[in-house]
Amino acid sequence: MNEICSKVLSCEDISANTANELADSFTKLAVETATVFQKENMTAQETQVVASKAVPKWDRFRLLTFVLTASMRDIGDKWVNGCGPLSAAFTAEEIRKLVRALFQNTDHRAAFLASIK
Repeated sequence: MNEICSKVLSCEDISANTANELADSFTKLAVETATVFQKENMTAQETQVVASKAVPKWDRFRLLTFVLTASMRDIGDKWVNGCGPLSAAFTAEEIRKLVRALFQNTDHRAAFLASIK
């Protein structure tokens, strides 16, 4: 999972189409991988909790999948001034790098990048 995250984070430009394809593939991978940890009568949420405890960087991988298809507003809502769930998995610089790779260079993006501390 860490290697996958590192490869995506190393990209300087990710088109919307590529981001969607990656997110779809990552979602399928997560679902299939999680079944390894699933026990009888477990909910999907319970399975994710078990997987996150068993697989290093599981939460980071799942949050990366979210970021790939999220809007800047959604990313900001999960960053929450460095106190949200994204901040537990990514540094501010990593989030800024993802935003630069995923979104066109606009004044809105520049302001959003400046707000990530």
